[in-house]
Amino acid sequence: IIDAFIAAHPNSPIVAELRFRQAEATFQSGRPAAALSDLQAFLRNHPSSPQAADAYYYLGAIHADAGRRQEAETALQRVLRDFPQSTRRGDAARLLGRVYLTAERPQDALQVYRQLESLAGGDALLAAEARYGQGRALLALGRTGEAETLLRTAVEANPDAPEAVPAMLGLAQVYEEQGRGDEAVLLYRRVIDRSRDETGAEALYRLGDVLLRQGDARAAVSELSRMPVLYAGFTEWLARSYLLQARAFRSLGQSGDAARLYDRVIDEFAGTRYAQQASQEKATL
Repeated sequence: IIDAFIAAHPNSPIVAELRFRQAEATFQSGRPAAALSDLQAFLRNHPSSPQAADAYYYLGAIHADAGRRQEAETALQRVLRDFPQSTRRGDAARLLGRVYLTAERPQDALQVYRQLESLAGGDALLAAEARYGQGRALLALGRTGEAETLLRTAVEANPDAPEAVPAMLGLAQVYEEQGRGDEAVLLYRRVIDRSRDETGAEALYRLGDVLLRQGDARAAVSELSRMPVLYAGFTEWLARSYLLQARAFRSLGQSGDAARLYDRVIDEFAGTRYAQQASQEKATL
């Protein structure tokens, strides 16, 4: 429909936005390679469009999912640097922080999460997510005491508020680092009970991971099997939960169940680093 409209009205002032919406729909339908091509073409042809910041953010997300960290960093930094009025800056900073943590660059992550907190303004939940990211970065830097102080203060300030939930998630990771696995499990369960957003999805994944490392693979499988029901919209944690379940099945000697989950990741998350990881792990069964 959009192609037909543009062919009939090539000089329409809404051509740029329509091209962006095409690319956005392609991305949201789970076709990252096609979306990447569409977004790049959009930015070449409409570099000054009001949707350019969103396009760079989506490019960053696609590259991050595929494990192309340098390309992801370049796109996300562009959002933060070149679009000071864009509402995408918070999303870009949050994702860039994750990219840095994955790349084991905790000092860079700490800086960008501090930037995210400054961008939060009156958004208490975004500020809480920024403090959670700072806590993870501090943990990675070996500054466990600072991380615990930051996150515990955030929780104790208003423990019943929604913005306390990300801090609880971070505090649970501090407990893991300190060898307090049972306390971490309790906090992860509290987060899952209170959150149906990405914070809860991450907590469920980390709960399964703790249980598996504690030697309770069956409990890990049982918990992780809830991910598609509770958090189906959060594809990163869904893919990671399938991979972790596969490893739990392997530890139980159930190779057929593990292979089934690897195949699911390969089929449902084609073109991402999770599909590549599933292929590599399946080959060792």
